[in-house]
Amino acid sequence: MRIFHHSEFDPLRCSLEGMNLIEASAGTGKTHTIGSLFLRLLLERQLDIGQILVVTFTQAATEELKERIRARLKEALEVFSGKRFADEFLEALGRRIISRNLAMVLVESALRRFDEASIYTIHGFCARILADHAFEMGEGFDVRLITQEDHLHERLAYDFWRNKLYTAPPEFVSFAVSRKFIPPLLTRLLKDLVTWPDLKVLPEDPFPGLPDLVPLRKKFLEMKRGWQTWEQEARHLLLSPHLSGNRYGSLKKDEQGLSRREGLISVIFAQMNQWIARPWPLLPLFPHFEKFTSGYVSKSIRKGKSCPHHEFFELAQAVYDLSTKMQEQMDAYLLGLKVEFANVAREELEKEKSEHNLRGYQDLVLRTMKALRGKRGNRVIASLRKRYKAALIDEFHDTDSAQYFIFTSLFGQDSRPLLLVGDPKQAIYAFRGADIFAYLRATSEVDKRYTLSTNWRSEPSLISAVNTLFRLRQRPFLFEEIDYVEAVPSSKQNIDHLEINGDRVAPLRFWYLEKDPEAPKDGSISKTRARALFARAVACEVSRLIRLGRAGGAVIGENPVKEKDIAVLVRTNEEALIVQDQLRAFNIHTVLYTGENVFDTPQAWEMEQVAAAIATPEDPYLVRGVLATEIFGLDAIELLELEQDNYKWEETILRFREYRRMWEK
Repeated sequence: MRIFHHSEFDPLRCSLEGMNLIEASAGTGKTHTIGSLFLRLLLERQLDIGQILVVTFTQAATEELKERIRARLKEALEVFSGKRFADEFLEALGRRIISRNLAMVLVESALRRFDEASIYTIHGFCARILADHAFEMGEGFDVRLITQEDHLHERLAYDFWRNKLYTAPPEFVSFAVSRKFIPPLLTRLLKDLVTWPDLKVLPEDPFPGLPDLVPLRKKFLEMKRGWQTWEQEARHLLLSPHLSGNRYGSLKKDEQGLSRREGLISVIFAQMNQWIARPWPLLPLFPHFEKFTSGYVSKSIRKGKSCPHHEFFELAQAVYDLSTKMQEQMDAYLLGLKVEFANVAREELEKEKSEHNLRGYQDLVLRTMKALRGKRGNRVIASLRKRYKAALIDEFHDTDSAQYFIFTSLFGQDSRPLLLVGDPKQAIYAFRGADIFAYLRATSEVDKRYTLSTNWRSEPSLISAVNTLFRLRQRPFLFEEIDYVEAVPSSKQNIDHLEINGDRVAPLRFWYLEKDPEAPKDGSISKTRARALFARAVACEVSRLIRLGRAGGAVIGENPVKEKDIAVLVRTNEEALIVQDQLRAFNIHTVLYTGENVFDTPQAWEMEQVAAAIATPEDPYLVRGVLATEIFGLDAIELLELEQDNYKWEETILRFREYRRMWEK
C-alpha cells in the first residue's frame, strides 16, 4: 500500500504564506480550525476584519461560520483579558503575540465591526465582485438572480424533443422512448452541462441517417400480408419434436395436460400477433422474436433430425437482421440528437438569460472567471487584492475549475495566503457540482499539505472499524492522490455506548440478503424487492430497539433508547418514503428530511388546483378537477351524479364562491 506523508495540522504552526491545503474528514474540527486561523491572521498579520475573506458553499454554512468565528473571537478576548482559562491553542498564541493589550484592542475592534466581516458563499462572493465592478466587467445593473433554473431547462428540453420527434418516423419514435429518450433525460443532460461547463460534448461528427428503414418496412409488409396464412403452419412446425426442448421448452405434459413448449409457443405467438397488427415495425423487437428466425430454428434441431423450413422463418430472419442494423443506426441517431441538444440548448439558455437579464448561481461563477480573464481582468484583480489580503476556503472539495481559477488568481502569492480546507473523499462524488480533477490539481500545486486526523465526534470503536474497512484496499478511492488517512479518536471524548442486555453492541455491522425465499429457483432478487426487504428489516430492528429501550434492555449510557436516538440514512427520497411506510406499519412516528422541493409534491399541486378553483368558481372545469383530487375525494361516478343533479351542482358552485369571499376578506 502506498504511504502518503502528510503533515499533521497544527493551527499554531501552519504557514500563513502561499497556498496551503488542509484535508479533514467529518468530525475533525474544520470549522474550529478556520476560527483559529482567522484569529491568527487578525493578530499575527494584523489584518482588518474585512480583509480576511472566508468562503463556503451554502448559506447555512455561512451563518454557522459567522457564529463560530464570532464565538472564537469572544473566547480569545476573555482569555487575553484574564476572564477565563485558555485552551492549548489560545494559551500558546498568547505567548507568541508581542502585546496582550494590542491583541485585546484588535479582537475587540473586530467584534465591534463584525458585520463588516467578509464571509460569503462562493456565489455571494462572485455576485459581490460582479456588482462592485459592473462597469469593468460589462455586467448589467438590473440583473435578476434566479435560484432555480429547472423551468428554463424543462422548456428547452420539451421544445427540442417535440421538434425532433413529432416529425420523426414512428419506428424511431417508439425506439427513442424505449431508450428513455424523453424530456426529463434532456433536462438532466442540460443541468449537467450547466453544472460542469468545461465538459466536452462528443462525438463532434454529425449523426448518420437511417438507411435500412425502407428495406425493413418492405419486409415487415411482406410478413404482415402472409401472416394469416402462415400462422398455423409456423405454430405446427415450432411444436415439432425435432426442436430442442432446451430452446423451445419440453413437450412433456404436466398435471394439467399442458407442456412448457405449448405455453411458450402460446406466449410468443400472442406477442407476434400484437407486433404484426401494428401499421409499422415496432422497435426494439419483442424478446422472443428470434425464435421465429430460420437461423435460430436451424440451431435448435435435435441430433439426427431434419430442420423444418418455412418462408415465414426466412422473412423473420431478414426482419431480425435489418432490425439489428436499424437499432445500431437508431442508437447512433439518438446519440447525435443528444449532441445536437447539448450544443443548441447551451446557446438557447444563454440567449434566454441575456435577453431577460437573468443569472443562475453557476452563471455568477462563470462570468466572474471570464471577467478576470478578460481585457480588464488585471484591473479588477488589482482592486480585489487591495481589498482582500487573505482567504480561507471552506468545503474546498465542492470546488470546480472555475472557482479554483478565481481563488488562485487573487490569492496564494505575494504574501496573500490562500488556505483551502476540504475532504478529498467527498470531491469524488461530484456533490454540488464539484470537480475531482480541480481538487487533484490543487493537491499538486499547493505549497503545504496538512491533515486533520483527530476525530472529535465518533466513538473510538467506530473509528477503528472504519479504519479497518478502508485498510483492506490498496487504493480505496481509485486515485493515488487521494489516500485514506486513518482517523484517530480524541482522548478527551466521553461517549456513551449502546448496550443491549448489558453487552456493548458492535459499532459497524453489515446485513446481507442471501436469497429471496419468494424468488425463482436461482434465488435472484430484483432491486425493487431488495429495497422492500431491507426497509422491512430496518423497521423490524428499529422496533426491536425501541421495545428493548422501553423495557430497560437497550440503553445509551444510562438512558433508555428512544425514537429520537435513531436515524436511518438512505440514498434517495424514494427509499426514504419506503422506509417511512414500513416504520409507520409498526406505529413508529418519524420525521422525514429530504432534498425534495415541497412545491414539487402532489399535495402542492392539489393545493394549487384548489386555489385556482376558489379564485375562479365560475369555471366548471376547474371546480370539477378539484373535486376529483384526493382532498375532496370524489370518484368518477360520484362526480357524474353531482353534475347531473342541477341543484347539488349549483350548491357546489355557491360553496366555492363563498370560499373566495372568505379568502378576499
